[in-house]
Amino acid sequence: ALSIISAVQFHSHALDSKSQENQLLDFWAIFESVLDISNKHTSDRINQVCIHLIPILKRKYVYSLILQLSEDIKNFDEEYYNMIMRGCDSEIDKTARLFKIISLPNLIEERNELCDKCKKFPLLKERIEYYTETFCTLKSTYEFVEKHAQRVKWQIMRIYRNRNLIIHNGHSMPYLTLLIENLHSYVDDFLEYTVQNMAKGHTINSMCQNLFAKECEWLADFSNKKNNYDEEKVQRILEF
Repeated sequence: ALSIISAVQFHSHALDSKSQENQLLDFWAIFESVLDISNKHTSDRINQVCIHLIPILKRKYVYSLILQLSEDIKNFDEEYYNMIMRGCDSEIDKTARLFKIISLPNLIEERNELCDKCKKFPLLKERIEYYTETFCTLKSTYEFVEKHAQRVKWQIMRIYRNRNLIIHNGHSMPYLTLLIENLHSYVDDFLEYTVQNMAKGHTINSMCQNLFAKECEWLADFSNKKNNYDEEKVQRILEF
């Protein structure tokens, strides 16, 4: 609980500060404070942060993409959207329904109809076709999410390099504004996940152990190219 209080204070200081360098340092301090990252660890600080942070940031990545696509289809043709979503009440049900239309081979007729409906909006149609190709198998879906996770990791490492530059010689890179925007987003996702888990009775240690277990499940279920889609795995992809 004390670490969360410290995190909230760091977050408040970052938002109040007019110095971008101080904003970056305060936001970064949230990770180290909550995760208790210090010199006592045998591995590098950045590795310790990434081990815990990347699984949080890549969770529900596919869900967020399909949810945005769902909203775009609704804005483009609400009558057709309501027709294909008939019987789906919740956001997760609607997102799962669209993901199934896009990815499952037995729904090719519905998928073709969707693309035909969107032909007057070529960018939307191209996005649907891209997702169909990307999410056609569990293996390709897994690789897509892992590429996203790798890009996030590279950005976190850029942030950490800037953190070290600021601390050691007061300098920073010219793209600091973009890094802070990304860092702010990462921090908010991290804190939301942490607070939700602590509300469920988790400690930071048990939360991290749970993250590791979920990573193992993700690897076992979706990295094997021999595994095929089914209703349960579609749901789990969206919930991961």
